[in-house]
Amino acid sequence: TTEATEFDIADVEHSVVKILAEGTFVDPEVGEQANSAGVGSGAIVSEDGIVVTNNHVVTGAALLRVTVPGEDEPVNAKILAVIECSDLAVIQLDGDGYTPLSYFDGEVTTGLEVYAAGYPASDANTIDEVDYTLTRGIISSTTASGETSWASVDEVLEHDARIRGGNSGGPLVDTEG
Repeated sequence: TTEATEFDIADVEHSVVKILAEGTFVDPEVGEQANSAGVGSGAIVSEDGIVVTNNHVVTGAALLRVTVPGEDEPVNAKILAVIECSDLAVIQLDGDGYTPLSYFDGEVTTGLEVYAAGYPASDANTIDEVDYTLTRGIISSTTASGETSWASVDEVLEHDARIRGGNSGGPLVDTEG
């Protein structure tokens, strides 16, 4: 874990990355896509460049190029670990000195105000044109089923903050970031 950092919602943007993954993927809805590119978002969780994202964003990637706020060029990254059943992945960015998010340690309750952060893009051809977005919602259930065609989790948090293609892997944060 990381030490708590004084953040507010405006600071979250500094810790959310755009991920362009090139390779052969099995999209949960489309099926296998050879020699293609996928897009997603991720959350920086350590100063040395550890990023948490979704497994379906990076699995099958031969090359990861990550756009980090404040950097002029994409940063290379490598996959450290994936958990298919939970649809989670951990990647390592080249370099260090990144701004991490801290983990929420309060009680998650129905009605808690949350924000989904990320870079919505429908495909790799539009990723360079995509700006950071933050959409507001609430936790609508703390015990929703996490069973999908690509993940198997007993319970997940359900929220109504708008998520669009490319937001996958981005963080869900509270009002304090």
